[in-house]
This record gives sequence, C-alpha cells and structure tokens, in this order.
Amino acid sequence: MARDLFPLCQIKFLGRDVSVLGQNEFGPCALLGVVNALLLRNVLALSPDLGHVPAKDLLALLANRLLETNAARASGSDEAALNLRRAIDEAVDRLPTLADGLDVNVKFGGASLFEFTPELAVFDALDVRIVHGWRVDAANDAATAEALGDLGYNEVIEKVVNYRSRDDRETDAAGARLSTFLDTTASQLTYAGLAEGHAA
Repeated sequence: MARDLFPLCQIKFLGRDVSVLGQNEFGPCALLGVVNALLLRNVLALSPDLGHVPAKDLLALLANRLLETNAARASGSDEAALNLRRAIDEAVDRLPTLADGLDVNVKFGGASLFEFTPELAVFDALDVRIVHGWRVDAANDAATAEALGDLGYNEVIEKVVNYRSRDDRETDAAGARLSTFLDTTASQLTYAGLAEGHAA
C-alpha cells in the first residue's frame, strides 16, 4: 500500500550524496522527519537502489538504532541502566505512532520547549532535537511575550476561551494579547520562530 511506502531521493548535503525519504501520499510525518535527520547526520544510511522503503523497514531500522546507541549505558544493573532499558523499550513500542503523526503541545517560552509525551521521548532516545517555530517576537512585542511566558498551548487556549467568554474583556489585557496572538499566528509559524529555529 502506498501509505506504507516512502520514496527515496538522492540529494547533495555538505558535499556528499545522501539518500533521504520523500513524502508518501499522506504527506509528512514524524517518522519521515526523524529518519531524514539521522540520514543527514550520517548515522543511518539507505541504499539509493531501494527506490522505496516500507514503513516497517524504517521502524526496524530505528528500533535497531535505539538499541545500538544506548547498549553500553543500558548494560549495567544499577537503577540508571534499568530506567534506560525501560525507556528504550517504551520508545521502541512508540515508534509505530510516528508514522501516523505526532501530537505535541508547544511551550511558548522557547523554540525547543514542549510538554513531555512518550512520543517525544523517542526523539530524545535517538538524540534528535526538535524545535517549533511558534514564537512571539519579544523584542517588538514584550507584552505578548510576557503574557505567553512559559505557558503551553493548552494553557493558552484555556486562557483565551476564558477571555472570550467574559463580558468584561477590557479588564483582561493578557487575555486580549493571547487571543490576538493565536488569531494572527494560526499557521503556528512566525518569523521570530524561524529565526530562533535557524539559530538553534
């Protein structure tokens, strides 16, 4: 089925030929992102002769990478090694969910801040850093930056819903700023976020 196949493309990256995955008919997904990040870092390799790679093969490749990368640290019998083995087992169990999407709750205090989810632990275990681009330009809009603080998306939504349901909206300047921010950044990508992500 085309949903389970990812086409391979050849690109030049930092002076070398690299096979990377293209989107399947359902578009981008977290699986595509994490595998491409590892391919670009030269810690995974796929033969360009493959043409297409089934999702199950990508999941097996990532599971092997998780085990190999963490083998030395997980081999002990101390509590840290036991916790790491448990985390690796959970990460391997979560791998298939990456093909279906990634539910993340950004925190507005920084481009690399997210509420923890088991899916994000997979990225940590594979040493792949993720960032978001939904940031306010604090230099030009300090009041909105202060209203957002380190809040997560769900917290901001709750504050905006409360603000919009009030009769005395004029007394809630922070609610107004949060509401305007969400309305004007519905794409979830801002220039400030792009700049911060690029600098990261």
